[in-house]
Amino acid sequence: IYKERQQVVLASAQAHLGGLLDVSPSDSGMHVIGWLANDVDDRAVSEAAAKRGIEITPLSSCYQGKAPRNGLLLGFASSPPDKLRKGIVELASAIREVAGPTPA
Repeated sequence: IYKERQQVVLASAQAHLGGLLDVSPSDSGMHVIGWLANDVDDRAVSEAAAKRGIEITPLSSCYQGKAPRNGLLLGFASSPPDKLRKGIVELASAIREVAGPTPA
């Protein structure tokens, strides 16, 4: 079940988060890490996602000092595939809201 759910997250991320969040597969566990562009605040993205009903953990909250890179911890274990797909679409909107318009 977890392998299937991780694959759904990765495929959805590839389809909807390109250029916004670089998500890599994990060999174990029930989370994957997504890396944001350096100038995008992961805590602000987490807050914007929460307004859309998406719970994610900003990686900066896991560091005592400044995080070397901004990112998000994305859990997938407790959500069915359809909810994961919708969540990735909402996450893309949250990241765009925080990051602002992309340069042409």
